[in-house]
Amino acid sequence: MQRRRFLVYAAAAPLAMAIGCKPRLEKKPDSGAAPTKRRIPPAPTASNAKVLTVAEWVTLEALCARLLPTDKDPGASEAGVVGYIDSQLSHPPVAGFARMMRSGLRAVDRFARKLHRRRFADLDAARQDKVITVTMRSRRMGGRSGAQFYRVVVSLMLEGFLCDPVYGGNRGEVGWKLVGHVPQLPRPLKPYSSWRA
Repeated sequence: MQRRRFLVYAAAAPLAMAIGCKPRLEKKPDSGAAPTKRRIPPAPTASNAKVLTVAEWVTLEALCARLLPTDKDPGASEAGVVGYIDSQLSHPPVAGFARMMRSGLRAVDRFARKLHRRRFADLDAARQDKVITVTMRSRRMGGRSGAQFYRVVVSLMLEGFLCDPVYGGNRGEVGWKLVGHVPQLPRPLKPYSSWRA
């Protein structure tokens, strides 16, 4: 789809500059030395989410799958962006958006049930697009406007699509492969525990 390529390539340039530039970086091994093992976290599920409820996770998963859909290339689902977003919502400064995110996701479901009598995740693509259009114009999305809510969703979704996999997103480096990014050393050994670590 046109929008998925626009979203990915619009984000690729600025994000590529920051990818892999977090604390606890691995050092390039000396000749003949064994490389340091990186800790890629297991793929989380709705049942072991850190911040989102199961219902909120399902709604966000469906929303991201519509905003960055799978076609001939992997999309948000394959990259595991919801697991990344949920993890980031448990750490400052992104944790500051957790309340707005959760309220906004519940609002998406409320609008879906009001318009189509079904939860957002159970709608077909055309009806999901209608709900997205309506909620984007709403002024009642978790205490913020719909435009603000979607700005946060899209920003975190793209981070999850293009981040170093050590942070929980970009599973199998599908985002990097799509934009042609080749990671260079140094790379982070494990996810940061906080911005103050």
